[in-house]
Amino acid sequence: MIESITGIGRINVGNLRRMENKSQATSKNFSKPLKYVCLTHNDLDAAGCVAILEETLKPVKYFYTNYADLHEKIFELTEFCKENRISNVIFADVSLSQCRDSLIQLQRDLKNISPNSDFKIFDHHLYDDNFWYGVTAEIHVDKTRCAAKILFDYFNTSNSLNFMTDFIRTVNLYDIYLKDEADFLNSLILNEQFFRFVNKKSENILLYTKEAKRNNFNVSTLMGDFKYNYKNEFETLKNTLKLEKKYIRSKKGVKTTVILSWDLFPFFTYFEMKSGQDVVIGVKYGIFKIRVKEGVFSEKSLSKIRKKLCGDANYGHSLAFTYKADVPNKDAVIAELIRISDTFNTYKE
Repeated sequence: MIESITGIGRINVGNLRRMENKSQATSKNFSKPLKYVCLTHNDLDAAGCVAILEETLKPVKYFYTNYADLHEKIFELTEFCKENRISNVIFADVSLSQCRDSLIQLQRDLKNISPNSDFKIFDHHLYDDNFWYGVTAEIHVDKTRCAAKILFDYFNTSNSLNFMTDFIRTVNLYDIYLKDEADFLNSLILNEQFFRFVNKKSENILLYTKEAKRNNFNVSTLMGDFKYNYKNEFETLKNTLKLEKKYIRSKKGVKTTVILSWDLFPFFTYFEMKSGQDVVIGVKYGIFKIRVKEGVFSEKSLSKIRKKLCGDANYGHSLAFTYKADVPNKDAVIAELIRISDTFNTYKE
């Protein structure tokens, strides 16, 4: 079931279902020749990328990754390009640090389809200094902007995308965590509403961008009723997690908060760090989401922490990274949390 954005009366599930059916039909038939194929993430930054590409390069075929399936999605995209003789590809908001071999093979395959292939990468994740050696794609990597903002600046040279400026600015606020900006909370609310709309179905990301466009990319409108309700929802959830012993705060050493849930996790990171915590960890399905407070660790220490916990110093973002651990039971989860705590305390300066 597709969720509407609560508080916007003109949206209804019936309309969205008709849109979904139409979207699925056009994705198979493509009434116009496809220009590009895009691989992107499945979050709000990805939605911003899709919104921009829909305005500039449409029609585009989209593949979405949750990172657990990244190699598989690159393979699917490659096979699609071969089958349909499409050599123009964009990667947007995809961390490729674990996929260099697949990337090199893809660019070879695209050149085999056409010597004039157009392969562009727009990203803001961490990479080793030598990662891009031998990569012939047009590369736009900047850790100071989210992928949507990089794309926006790239395509908006004639100001044709100015109508979505505030939307992309708000996406950027959240995705690179500009927590000191006055309207940062609005970006948290927009992000939460996005995920409620998409409802764990990546194919709904394109529907979200269409809904955003129908509402002129107005951030306040897209925030829906949640902008009035987020405080009550957050406090209710926090109290529930406390009672269930799924909300744990440590004040010794590196001050750490553990949330055995992902619900409203960005709000936990924001309010916990605002109250003095150094690290916030969200745990679910054996996946550990970690957000680190700025200024607590040096970049050198953060690199060592990522290397120790994830196996790669150039993984995710400097202050935020997610990884999966082999934790089949509660004891294993506790052991992994102890490992995380010990690692952070080892490198605290």
